[in-house]
Amino acid sequence: MEEADALCETMVIQVDGQFRCIGSSQQIKTDYGQGFKLWISFTELSPASSAELLQNFSVLEDALKSDRYGRLTLTDEELRTSLGALGITEPRVVQSIVNTGTLNETDNTRIFTASALAAAVTGGTLHTRVLQWLHSVISPECESLGEIGEFSLPRTINLGQVFSKLSDSKVKEELCFNDFQLSQTTLEQIFNRFAQGDPSIM
Repeated sequence: MEEADALCETMVIQVDGQFRCIGSSQQIKTDYGQGFKLWISFTELSPASSAELLQNFSVLEDALKSDRYGRLTLTDEELRTSLGALGITEPRVVQSIVNTGTLNETDNTRIFTASALAAAVTGGTLHTRVLQWLHSVISPECESLGEIGEFSLPRTINLGQVFSKLSDSKVKEELCFNDFQLSQTTLEQIFNRFAQGDPSIM
């Protein structure tokens, strides 16, 4: 797809032998793209800042007291409940944190190391904080994507305003990030939506 984007003036997306769209790369991205993707690179927190974020995460404290190796075993439901108490409820973020554990299929629990879980929960907390900020400052239509630090912004936003706000050093400090990247939906993502039969694009 990158080659087509760079070399072709006009392109067609064809799925199951049928043309789905025709136009220039920019036309297709504008007409069928879902807006913009924002990637945030969070700063590495000091141990004190990380401990402050995790102070209400009692599951982690209990595990450190009970297992000298810093391991804990939780069901997905126990972890989701504990994350909910921290305000981390966005399904994709929760799933990303759940996936840091190793699944024990015999009793349907997951085994976590305290350090990996603490890092994932810290990332999830920072991600949730940025998402709330995006909702209040940029647009309530902003969404979380599959990974920590990935967001979807609607195409109706003012890009200048987004760059201005995110480049502000006070905002970077408040949201604990050092860099960000903003890009348009790629042709590959648009093609995949057509191929999967996404009804919103048909």
